[in-house]
Amino acid sequence: MSRRALAALVPTCLVAGVVLMIGFETPLTRALGVACLFAFVAGGLFLIVDPVLLSDEADPDVDRFAHGPISTRPRHRQEGPGCPRS
Repeated sequence: MSRRALAALVPTCLVAGVVLMIGFETPLTRALGVACLFAFVAGGLFLIVDPVLLSDEADPDVDRFAHGPISTRPRHRQEGPGCPRS
């Protein structure tokens, strides 16, 4: 399914779920409303998530969550009220 089709389906599921949950009181429409709202959440998740993270062809040499080299030096002590002085 393309992103454009999913982008059209997600709000449709939200509207259908809300209408089915609020507009009708039978157990069948409540169950269909819950299913539509679940589809809304799942579809929205797939719209938000980066497609590179979902693909199997992601570059193994690139770590998207790396923040640069980790320093091995000790951190400076903070100074200020409440901090011990050396």
